[in-house]
Amino acid sequence: MKPNGTILLEARKVIQNQDDYSEYTLTGEVRSSDINPDNTASSENIANLQIVKKQQGRVYASTKRNWGVRLLDFLSPF
Repeated sequence: MKPNGTILLEARKVIQNQDDYSEYTLTGEVRSSDINPDNTASSENIANLQIVKKQQGRVYASTKRNWGVRLLDFLSPF
């Protein structure tokens, strides 16, 4: 908590499914007056909201295009 009453948030969620791994990280700030009595806050009230998704695994790797296709797209984008 900052001296002005703003609360810093950081939440992390990891999902692991067989060989695949996904990690979601949420960071932001919320005023203490925007927190409900049940200790929840609406996403509309989160300032400086940042959501980051990191993935690893076979399924994620299979969606990447190889270097040859990327080179052709660079040389002839249309």
